[in-house]
Amino acid sequence: MTKLIFYSYLLISCANKVSENINTKKNIYNDITLELGKVSDFSNFTDTDNITVWGGSAIKGEDGLYHMFYSRWKKNLGWAWVTHSEIAHAVSTSPFGPFKHKDVVFPRRGAEYWDGLCTHNPTTHKFEGKYYLYYMGNTGDDVNPCVPGKIEYNWTHRNNQRIGVAVADNPNGPWKRFDEPLIDASEDENALDGFDWKLSKNPLVSKLEITKQDGSIQKLKHLERPQMFFENGKPIALFCAADTLDTKGVLHSWNVQIPIKILNNK
Repeated sequence: MTKLIFYSYLLISCANKVSENINTKKNIYNDITLELGKVSDFSNFTDTDNITVWGGSAIKGEDGLYHMFYSRWKKNLGWAWVTHSEIAHAVSTSPFGPFKHKDVVFPRRGAEYWDGLCTHNPTTHKFEGKYYLYYMGNTGDDVNPCVPGKIEYNWTHRNNQRIGVAVADNPNGPWKRFDEPLIDASEDENALDGFDWKLSKNPLVSKLEITKQDGSIQKLKHLERPQMFFENGKPIALFCAADTLDTKGVLHSWNVQIPIKILNNK
């Protein structure tokens, strides 16, 4: 019962905050455009040479540091996020980096848990003095069909994907994980998939490219998993997963922190 009350409170709190933003800032959200700034070299986070990094989400702690939570897995496994991703933690004195890896937040904890073998795509928020880390988790047979340059998904793991949340008093942890997901798959075969999203007035945020500090353009294979970072109530950075493809067909990815400005088109 305690767990259900916690989940219900969390969902209601999130829904109320979203509803409040939509109701009070409806016209602004309908008529804005994001202006992306130039990216400094230290705003590209890659962890270590033997690690693949994917999207990240940041929050400022009471310690004055910026805490980024991101997905990672070993490069020699190929594009193995489906089976071997883990969520790690990096810190910086600036939201634009440089970030430095600090620890692994969610290590593997066994195939018997819903998120026991894979944790991925984190997003972090603070509500009423508590830090909440939302993420995708899965379990399965622990078989990785990938090699570098060959993307193949383990569908046992993919079909076991669920959404969970962990909670902490401090972004440095410890994080309390739960033995049940926050959002599970419905047994109703007629259940709706997702939400009723509507395209904004100005939908294009960026092409598949990054403008560097020197003005040069870096072309990308993917620019995904956008996470808006707010400071003092204002959006100042867009955290994204970016990657390029080498001549052998191997993806090389990192997390980029892009300066942004919100333009009101009225």
